[in-house]
Amino acid sequence: MQQNRKDYRKKFTSTGVVFLAGELLSFISYDVSVKGGQIELVPGEFIGTVTDVRNILNEIHTAEVFVQDLMLSAEARIAWVREIEGKILLGLEFSDIRHNADKLWLQRHYYRKALVADASLLLNEQEFVAQTMDISKDGMKLSMTSAAELKTGDAIKLFVPDRGLKALAVVVWLNRSPDAIELGVRYIKLPE
Repeated sequence: MQQNRKDYRKKFTSTGVVFLAGELLSFISYDVSVKGGQIELVPGEFIGTVTDVRNILNEIHTAEVFVQDLMLSAEARIAWVREIEGKILLGLEFSDIRHNADKLWLQRHYYRKALVADASLLLNEQEFVAQTMDISKDGMKLSMTSAAELKTGDAIKLFVPDRGLKALAVVVWLNRSPDAIELGVRYIKLPE
């Protein structure tokens, strides 16, 4: 006997983040199944209305999603978009699902998106050239070839012109190799 599609959905409220058209946006999920879910999108800087989402859907139909309480990350196809009582609701169909990835998500609070962009760091009034490797809501991973005397705990000024990002950040980890330095930074303060 075939059952109704709704029988397989679970009412489940959780928070998460979605990376859509270059912007990292928060959301609240309302029902989730193994194949998808319904979310309420929290408006962001560039994507703030249903019209914005519909314009994006003319070119892009996929997003990357992280549902925090389920520790679930996935690629998602946007199946529908609606505005109800001023809220932006999206229907998502998941693919390439990763659940409870021990090493990756247990150490991170937010989804990290691979992003390569030029950046610069300012430490003690000395500027260093770097390149972003990935970025999240609370920090990023950078690579640089300079022999900067960075150490864990250093407070830096961070600039990523392509993203319009200026922030104060702290170095939380470093990996040095003979020809490069990789570092993780956590934002202390982002401009309003």
